[in-house]
Amino acid sequence: DIHVVADGGSQVIRLTDSDDIASSVQRTADLSGATTATLSLDFRNGGLDAGETASIQISTDGVNYTTLATFTNAASSTYTNHSY
Repeated sequence: DIHVVADGGSQVIRLTDSDDIASSVQRTADLSGATTATLSLDFRNGGLDAGETASIQISTDGVNYTTLATFTNAASSTYTNHSY
């Protein structure tokens, strides 16, 4: 399940696993003409179960993806900034 909810005054995407089916969120960006690009996000793991992961992936064609990071079940109560 995917929800946009308030968390500490900000709107966040919350993924919950109520059906054991992988969930995903996709965003597109038109980078034509750009010479560089940076993806920045704040991540907080509120409770991935043992063996579950959350991955950040990019694609130039929407078919083939490169994994930038994979987060495991180490729970955290604070957000950590990540830039790629």
